[in-house]
Amino acid sequence: MIARVLTPADARLYINLRRRQAKEEPDSVTIDVKSELEGLSNENPSAAIFPADPARIYWGVEHHAAIVGLLAITRRFDATLHSYLWLWGMYVRPRYRGTGVSRALMEAALLWSDGEPKQSRLFSSFPAQNRRAYQLLQRWGFSPVSQSRPSVSRVPSDYTVVERLRR
Repeated sequence: MIARVLTPADARLYINLRRRQAKEEPDSVTIDVKSELEGLSNENPSAAIFPADPARIYWGVEHHAAIVGLLAITRRFDATLHSYLWLWGMYVRPRYRGTGVSRALMEAALLWSDGEPKQSRLFSSFPAQNRRAYQLLQRWGFSPVSQSRPSVSRVPSDYTVVERLRR
């Protein structure tokens, strides 16, 4: 499986998978994905998902003309205006789990983030009961952090926050 950066031409495929995720596995929809789905416009969905914003990048794995796995990274700023990266929205369709989709997504995203100049911190968050997310991110070098840090203070208290330092 090969992950690639998604483009505006992929907007419909991306949106279809996000909506499917919300319908079939609502517990897997994080606050970032909820916010994204709420902001969708039926008139121009690619503008909502793929704005001319270099601070947000999406990866997807495609199989038979459908996207079967997703992952995003957004550049954010903390209260002191220091930037950091936020990994969010990972989702793999159930029948593709265990086939290398999540590995391809994580490899692509981490390779990109490790190459970003002046970015040494990569965070992620997920509902605390999501053990699969915790185990996956732990395998990729993420460790739990305190939610009292300025960069993660907006995360709901029932979420686990993890960080991966650049290697």
